[in-house]
Amino acid sequence: MKEQADPNLSTSIKVVDKEALTNAAGIAESYETTRKSRENKSLISATPKPAIATQNLTQTFGAIRALNNITLTIPTGKVTALLGPNGAGKSTLIDLATGLTKPKSGNIKVFGLDPLRAVRCGRIGVSQQSGTFPEILTIKSALQLLAAAWPKHLPIEQLMELCDLNKIAKRKIKKCSGGEVQRLKLALALLPNPDLLILDEATTGMDVNARAAFWQIMHHLAQQERTIVFATHYLAEAEDFAHNISILDHGQLAASGSPDKIRSLARSHLSALLPESSRTGAQRALAKVQGGRNWNIWFDNERIHIDGADLDDALRTLAQFDEATDFSLTRASLDEAFTHITQEAHS
Repeated sequence: MKEQADPNLSTSIKVVDKEALTNAAGIAESYETTRKSRENKSLISATPKPAIATQNLTQTFGAIRALNNITLTIPTGKVTALLGPNGAGKSTLIDLATGLTKPKSGNIKVFGLDPLRAVRCGRIGVSQQSGTFPEILTIKSALQLLAAAWPKHLPIEQLMELCDLNKIAKRKIKKCSGGEVQRLKLALALLPNPDLLILDEATTGMDVNARAAFWQIMHHLAQQERTIVFATHYLAEAEDFAHNISILDHGQLAASGSPDKIRSLARSHLSALLPESSRTGAQRALAKVQGGRNWNIWFDNERIHIDGADLDDALRTLAQFDEATDFSLTRASLDEAFTHITQEAHS
């Protein structure tokens, strides 16, 4: 996960972040103790199973196919972003991963377990996009109520400090802002000290400063190799905080990989200095690795230019020519890649 340094953050946010660091360290220590305990009980094998693994996963609601034959592996100990337009299937996948629904066909495992069993073991913590709380509850009473379900839950006071809830502990939830409710949902998700934290549009309702503080907390949780999966509409969040990105579109898995890999799927531009004597050899070598990809290759003075998607093979091929120098590769932005991938799925 990349370090973030935003000079525009207010001083008050920086103070909150320092407190968050201290409490994140406490949470991390508790998490490490729990993780070792689970290892000793052989709940985690020597070779960690994927956090989430699906095989031909399909879910329907009447005539609507919300997920269509999804095969996806989400690695343990990494941060994975789920991207996609509204109705793409992100929330449906989260519901299946947390055992709220059963698939129409195919299967899904969480750490090799049935999702419902993983939830009951405290392996999963989830912050759902939807869901309401009884109006009579305060922030603290909501935490106390749910904590009763987890005999070995994390200390409530520690979670309230980490999620910056102390000042509103006695406030009724119905009077909380959207960002405050999201921080409560995060605290509730962390109660069982889960190995997998799932966040569905968790920063919805937060302003810029609150979102920055939230992701700093996530950064320190992820440093302890806690697996985090988050669905978001904010592409910048995925680019800045995720090791891997999976893009869903109309129930299909449109693309999956690192942010660099996702960007490479959109049209990029590669150029290099290449003497005329090497052009024929370079064109032949490029033709061998191009496959079915649509690359546009042309020459301008002594430079070779290539436009197209997935140019990594082209770069490696040209680099084998000693005469090739002064390489330049301009990748598409994640925004451009996302638009390209989702539009291509319907072309």
